[in-house]
Amino acid sequence: MKKLFVLIFYLFAISSCNAPSADKKTVLEKNKDQDPVQDIRQKFTEGKIEIEITTPGTSLGEIFRNVDARQGNVRKQLENAIKVSSPKTKQEFEAISNKNPMMLLNLMLLPWKSYIFIKPGKATVKFDALTYHGENTVDDKSGHGTFFISTQDKRNEKITFTYQKNELGKAGIQSTISIEDYTIQKTPIVENVAGFNCKKSIYTLKHPGNAIDPKMVSNSLKVAKIEVWSSDQMPSSVNFLNPLYINEKGGIMKLKVFYTTDEHMPIIYCFKKVEAKKISLEEMKIQQSSPVYNYSKDALRIAGQVMGILFKI
Repeated sequence: MKKLFVLIFYLFAISSCNAPSADKKTVLEKNKDQDPVQDIRQKFTEGKIEIEITTPGTSLGEIFRNVDARQGNVRKQLENAIKVSSPKTKQEFEAISNKNPMMLLNLMLLPWKSYIFIKPGKATVKFDALTYHGENTVDDKSGHGTFFISTQDKRNEKITFTYQKNELGKAGIQSTISIEDYTIQKTPIVENVAGFNCKKSIYTLKHPGNAIDPKMVSNSLKVAKIEVWSSDQMPSSVNFLNPLYINEKGGIMKLKVFYTTDEHMPIIYCFKKVEAKKISLEEMKIQQSSPVYNYSKDALRIAGQVMGILFKI
């Protein structure tokens, strides 16, 4: 139960870019749709970030992005979206259902709409998936965080709990990547992500046989490969709001996650837009239900209620 709970919160990741030029030390990759590279002296300390999730190996992402949970009856919306989809998309849906149900589960639980709000030393994320709405805030100095999750339907089931940053993986809010399990390659590649220069690192599982079996939801929590783009100009507090926690010095702005050794279907999590602006205390606040539980004391209760909320479809 605990493994399944943690696995479900892989709320992942990313978007790809092309490399137009290179020199002996650095390859600069820049997406045509990205803003110009931001002045490297300007460190981002306060503002709003829009997150984009893409699935470049399949067109199924378009189906899930077009479902509006606020309209209700998510199951019916999905059925209709599949009915009117192209023959190619229908074939992909059937193939993934049979060969890689874990990926299908991931797609259904992804937070397709996400926004991060940053103030000095603090960060808040608010996101929506098909079955649930979530809000998470963390204080970088104290290491204290609060997480709120509720169903998208009229039943409005919800729970709020507090945690310490070192409990993120245990609580299922985030999966921590243990660096001893991975070979880490610090590449010379620098890519422009939302106007920021980001250095690319590649984490490859040392024993790929331990990666998630596509037919076994709770087989393993290992991820086969992760491509990471981080910037020294982005506060590292955002790393505690990403789906995977990776101990990078800079703020991680892009993740490309391969859950199995089959690399044709990554999930990409990317900062699409970074807007420097004053953020109000109201924007930083998250909703809270009563009572507010404490993860260290109420772990089993929290796990049970969160799983119930996630699968309300």
